[in-house]
Amino acid sequence: MITADDNLLTGLDEVDWANLNHAYGTAADVPGQLRALCGDDEQARQQAVSSLFDHLAHQGTRYQASP
Repeated sequence: MITADDNLLTGLDEVDWANLNHAYGTAADVPGQLRALCGDDEQARQQAVSSLFDHLAHQGTRYQASP
């Protein structure tokens, strides 16, 4: 599990996600998915991986929010 001490999510809220797009529109949902990915809930992590992959690399296409 990743903890707040790991600083991996530092600056996450500084990104204007609502102005970036992914395969299904605005990327405003990406920060929540990244937080879920770093959490301790296994089911939430699996869903986050699936959602992030589907939204950010849909059918092999990369989007503004992908990097």
